[in-house]
Amino acid sequence: GETGTIKLQRAYLASMLDQVRRGIAAGKTADQLVKDVDLSAFPGYGANTVSNARSIRNMYRRLTAKR
Repeated sequence: GETGTIKLQRAYLASMLDQVRRGIAAGKTADQLVKDVDLSAFPGYGANTVSNARSIRNMYRRLTAKR
């Protein structure tokens, strides 16, 4: 159902965000994170490498932006 889909999308994005944050803390670049972030637990979403790369780079940019 829709609730299950939304929960899965939320878990997918939360996993991506957590991995990007941990990567930033470890000093990784956006390009390294695109290669390292593992979203295989979310086959419907994790398989879209172009979209995932764009999302990872956007998260990286927002989380590392000077405020």
